[in-house]
Amino acid sequence: MTFPRGNLNTYALALDEESVLRSRAARDEFFNDPDAFEQDGAEIRPEILHSWRRSLDSGVDFRTMALPSIDVGGRAERLLRAASPIMQRLHEQLEGSDAWAMLLDRDCIQLSPAIGGDGVVPTTLERGSRPGALFRESVVGTNGAGTCVERLEPFAVVGPEHFRDSEVNLVSVGAPLRDALNRVVGVLSLNCHIDKANQLLMPFARDAAWAIRERLIDDAYGVERDLFAHFTQQSRRPSQAVIAVGANVFVANAAARQLIMHGLNSDAVAARVLDEVAGGQEREFTIDLEDGPITVRCRPVGLRDGSMAAMASLSRSATVGDSSEDVTHRGRAGFPTDAAAASLRRARANGLPALVVGERGSGKATLALGAMPEGWVAFDARSVGTDPELWIDSVRMACESAPAVLLRHLDELPSGLRTRLRDSIDSGKAWCVATAASAVPLDAPSALDDLFLVITERTALRERREELSRIVARVLADISPAHSLLRCSAEVLAVLSRHRWPGNITQLRRVLATSAMSAVGGEITIDSVPVSALAEAGSRDLTKLERLERELVLTGLRDASWNREEAAKALGISRATMYRKIKQFGISVPSSRS
Repeated sequence: MTFPRGNLNTYALALDEESVLRSRAARDEFFNDPDAFEQDGAEIRPEILHSWRRSLDSGVDFRTMALPSIDVGGRAERLLRAASPIMQRLHEQLEGSDAWAMLLDRDCIQLSPAIGGDGVVPTTLERGSRPGALFRESVVGTNGAGTCVERLEPFAVVGPEHFRDSEVNLVSVGAPLRDALNRVVGVLSLNCHIDKANQLLMPFARDAAWAIRERLIDDAYGVERDLFAHFTQQSRRPSQAVIAVGANVFVANAAARQLIMHGLNSDAVAARVLDEVAGGQEREFTIDLEDGPITVRCRPVGLRDGSMAAMASLSRSATVGDSSEDVTHRGRAGFPTDAAAASLRRARANGLPALVVGERGSGKATLALGAMPEGWVAFDARSVGTDPELWIDSVRMACESAPAVLLRHLDELPSGLRTRLRDSIDSGKAWCVATAASAVPLDAPSALDDLFLVITERTALRERREELSRIVARVLADISPAHSLLRCSAEVLAVLSRHRWPGNITQLRRVLATSAMSAVGGEITIDSVPVSALAEAGSRDLTKLERLERELVLTGLRDASWNREEAAKALGISRATMYRKIKQFGISVPSSRS
């Protein structure tokens, strides 16, 4: 066996007789009185003890050896297809050995028959190990596969560390199987009698799991390539809005992104398109937006993995009085049109990498997307996670093949990847734009110092009050169904314009989403806005005590239907004091209640 991954953690297994005896003694003590058992003084791994307690709380009987099972027809077909050649290779490698392997899905349900030595596989069948068998920790207690899923990392359980009596003479290893999006989609379980186990079990399982993951990634990229080929063919006319939708893929050209930024709910449209083509027929439907209906024509696309995707073209329905000039202007209304946006468009035209800086939540990514050509690809430095190699390789491939790449939260990229990121950008053909917090010193020593020649600042929301009504409309269009667009009353817009918005657009989105839940008749009124948001709206900074007092006054007014005298009585203050507080805190009483 060869293990080409140099960074594999071999994970030393405690297989010596003394360690096994200590684990057995701890297990006996635990089951004698679980409530009285304490970690201190007991020679058992804390991970195992936590797993024992979870198993006990789930009602697992440590004396049984039964393996419950369910029907697995049609389950995890993509995983089965990707793992098939690797499992066949494992079968050949394990033939004649005392070990066996099983492929499980993310719920620890066995997907295919166990493979391994002829002397052990029949025994596993007698125990109930067959497609459909459940190995979840909550069903069979502590075991390598089940505990691996609980911890989302490779895990080995040795002998008496198992929860059930029937497994105390085994070593079970679980290695998670991750897809192209780094999601756990299954587990490779490798098992052996404790007397025959050795230190190669963990690296062997991890190497096989890595090989399955590579096939999952290749399969996903192949499916995406198929869909992208259809997308490229259908979006040859730049003026035609086109989207491609798959189970985990959404691609939009520049014209479609304009509609999305202007109020089209992309998630709702994607779900509707897939639903419409589920029957395998071309379909057409209409979405009503505030400034006119959108006609969506979609057709099904079969992919190599057997899944169904869809291509859709979107166009505005002509209305009386529309001119082509009006429609073009409406289509771009969602994009930023200020100097910052113009700066990015010029940077793209000249092929100069650009960096957008600004406070958290200020809309840096939205600004960057407004300048992106169709076919762009985005990456988030915060998702580097435990597999930086896959992340940087994906960026490199995108820089070589995509027209543009967006790198979000560049300031959070580990310093060890910065030189390689620069090399990827320098050697690629893609135009690159990144976002970072303005608080990060731009002159800090870094391999990226002189890469981003154009630096554009996305100003905070509190400094863009003249844009607020347009921003609010765009946010509401995004959070409300396409057939039921919300709007804010003039009074609410006035209150929002006085808010200081320390959380920027992210905070605005949260306030509007909360308000939308209690809105009546398609309009957000002052009664729908959270009191905490109303209390923050003012022309000056308030002390903590003043903010509490302002919120109390607002709550009293709202509870009294904005009747000043009734609110004053409820709060135990005079009518004159109530009027003074309203003026002092700049509280807007709805005009209909004045």
